[in-house]
Amino acid sequence: MLQEITQGAPRNVDTFTAMIDVELWSGEFEAALEYVVLAILLALQLSVLLYKKAIVEQALCRTEEALASISDFLALSPGE
Repeated sequence: MLQEITQGAPRNVDTFTAMIDVELWSGEFEAALEYVVLAILLALQLSVLLYKKAIVEQALCRTEEALASISDFLALSPGE
């Protein structure tokens, strides 16, 4: 169903973050990472997506990548 929603709003960051969250909650971390990477490639609210990417990478036990994503996030949004 969420994939159908993206067809109607393919560049909507809220749609992507919802899809990422569903995949995370389902334990489908690789799928969540695919959605994050796609949304970043579409240049949708980069700071929000870098934060989500760090969460997904940590769930995948990719700690160094997660730290790099958090570092990028903080560089874009130092007050967050």
